[in-house]
Amino acid sequence: MPVAIPILLTCILLPVVNFVVLERWIFSGRSVAGLGRDTKRVPVLGKSDA
Repeated sequence: MPVAIPILLTCILLPVVNFVVLERWIFSGRSVAGLGRDTKRVPVLGKSDA
């Protein structure tokens, strides 16, 4: 097998596998809509808490 084939497969498969694993593991259960529940944690420009 030529050396270029495993190198090409690695360059294509590694980013795809990383994306899938990180998307399911690190970002699982989080959503932008979930930020609306706690309004004190969401920064609003021009509004002060004082």
